[in-house]
Amino acid sequence: MMKIQKPVQQLIAIWWGICLWCIILPLSAQEQGKHKKLTFQDSTGRIYWNLDLPVYVNISASPTAQGYRMSETRTENMQKYSNPMKWDGHGIHYIRHLDYMHHIQEEEVAFAVHVDGIAPKTKVELQSQKAFTKNNKDYYGQGLMIEASATDEMSGVAQIYYSINGSPYTEYTELLRFEEAGDYDVHFYAVDKTGNVEQPQSYSFAVDYTAPQTSIVVNGTDRLEDILSGRVSLLLETKDSHAGVKNVKYKFNDGEEKRYTSPITLRWLEEGSYTMKYFAEDNLMNIESENTYEFFLDKTPPTVMVEVEGDQHQNRGRIFISQRTKVKLTAEDNRAGVQKIMYAIDGKKEEEYTKPFRLDKRQGIHVISYRAIDRVQNTSRTQVNDRYGTVFLDLSSPQVSHTFQGSQFYTRDTLFVQSTTLVNLKAKDTESGIEKIGYLMNGELEQDYSEPFHFPSDGIYTVNYFARDNVGNENEADFTVVVDNQAPVIHTHWSIKPIGSKTLEDGRVVPIYSAHAKLYLAATDELIGTDKMYYSIDGGKEWLFSEPLKSFKKGLHSINIRATDILGNERVTETMDIWIE
Repeated sequence: MMKIQKPVQQLIAIWWGICLWCIILPLSAQEQGKHKKLTFQDSTGRIYWNLDLPVYVNISASPTAQGYRMSETRTENMQKYSNPMKWDGHGIHYIRHLDYMHHIQEEEVAFAVHVDGIAPKTKVELQSQKAFTKNNKDYYGQGLMIEASATDEMSGVAQIYYSINGSPYTEYTELLRFEEAGDYDVHFYAVDKTGNVEQPQSYSFAVDYTAPQTSIVVNGTDRLEDILSGRVSLLLETKDSHAGVKNVKYKFNDGEEKRYTSPITLRWLEEGSYTMKYFAEDNLMNIESENTYEFFLDKTPPTVMVEVEGDQHQNRGRIFISQRTKVKLTAEDNRAGVQKIMYAIDGKKEEEYTKPFRLDKRQGIHVISYRAIDRVQNTSRTQVNDRYGTVFLDLSSPQVSHTFQGSQFYTRDTLFVQSTTLVNLKAKDTESGIEKIGYLMNGELEQDYSEPFHFPSDGIYTVNYFARDNVGNENEADFTVVVDNQAPVIHTHWSIKPIGSKTLEDGRVVPIYSAHAKLYLAATDELIGTDKMYYSIDGGKEWLFSEPLKSFKKGLHSINIRATDILGNERVTETMDIWIE
């Protein structure tokens, strides 16, 4: 340890060269800056000295004098150790003066110097809730921050510096945040207040904010674009260039979500439309946006249908046709589509269907069998449809007739009806059945018959009507009617003339008849004649008229008369008021 021994009364003034902060030269990528070795004195008077700096001691007789440098008074043999002097290690060093004259040990004067030869130590903490190590490489997820701190056992930390991916070193002042994904190589070092520089610490890691990417592969040939058979399987291929895939999950429609481990077979699914949703997540919980694959699972063979082109009708489990009729086979498939149709007639050799065909031109029953194959090789069984498997040739015409519902009267080879009378048209066909009944009224436009109809007004009507069966056979008929909606005309006649008139309290003037007067009633009808006449007196019971009305009591009387013809057309007179004396 370096020492100075002199009388206590001698004033020793020591001036230390102090440099406040180091000047940092421009830094290149991952190359530490040039930091000066420093000395300084803190606010308490404590002196700090970089171990690598030389030591020069000056002595003077006053606080302001320049004095003398002690190293220049050295002897020749001390030259190489005292010009300049060096501290002999890290720690607290003292420059001492001992009073040997008085041998008083307690009077020793010691000047302490804190010699700093040890660099600071930086502590780096990577903060992230999502971290994963793969192949000895650290991966971090979203929200990664790096916090750095340093400690120094002597002079204290001056600055911390960092470099990212070879960038120039920058002074660390706050948490480092990593907003972009990628590989990172980060270096840190610290410098203490006397210029000791720490060896850089390096941290290599990757920041992964990217989710995996999953694609679907349809494995198998029994498919038509996105129409799949039950023999197809689905493969999910996932790629992740960083932390690696942790899970791949999928589900069909709104079903249970499952973890993908091997190709997915479709045999266990029911036929129908499916939306498959799938996604992957990596080891840092970066989750892929949900992918969808829509497909139709086709497990059903085609359905074959039999039609006839031309005259046709289905009735009682048979199709009735004419000689012009052709048989048409069609097939439907839920998605894959029909590849071909095969058919046979009356058990003969099977043929591939290409166009509608005619049956043998003979009357009777014929049996047609058929099957179909779709584009994913689903084949229907050979069948004879209960509804269309047999056909029958129909050559007979319908039977037609008509009836009337309501008032009607037949006389002199003429049928009389009212407008309220309904006309029913009937037709019957024992084979193919009736397709249509139609009629024309007085030669006007043809109308389809669907329900009973009536005639609009009085007059003579000729109706032509017909029926057509379901294979085009027709029959027709006609009839004529007279429509009478006119009621009889009522006539009244008194046996004597009125003997006067009387004015009632309400102002009405009524005729006066003698008590022995009689009232005769009659009615006439232009077409079919009157049927009955009725009367009532003073609002009483209605009576059938058969003889003259007589024996009226004295006083005021009101008489009502009603007449009907044979069809029921009715006429009612206004009330007849009379006075009997």
